[in-house]
Amino acid sequence: MDHPTYIYLQPGEQNEPRRRQLEAKLEAYRRRVAEAGDSPSGGVEPFWFWNDRAKLIILERLLRDGRVDRTELHRELWLNHATNPIVRYSHWQYGNPFHTAFDVIFDYVETGGANVMGGSGLPSPQ
Repeated sequence: MDHPTYIYLQPGEQNEPRRRQLEAKLEAYRRRVAEAGDSPSGGVEPFWFWNDRAKLIILERLLRDGRVDRTELHRELWLNHATNPIVRYSHWQYGNPFHTAFDVIFDYVETGGANVMGGSGLPSPQ
């Protein structure tokens, strides 16, 4: 998969089903992040802890602004002490949580998650 620089969620009635799916997914990420607490613990791999936070931030930004710039958000997270582990952490098998999360959210927007392996995916359109 290419690593896109931007994610766009085009406005308009034709994109409302995808928007609703993404809003439902955002709520799922919020619950997951709230359940995990403030730091990786209890045997949870830190990659997944930071990856969930990255997905939450990316999806909030996308739904609020209609677009996300990978470089701009990466820089913003790097400069914030509370969020810089999202962009600094790296796992030998999974890679970087931020870049993985960005690619997943991009694929959710573009294909509904057709290229995403594992995870719970997007909820059915309503």
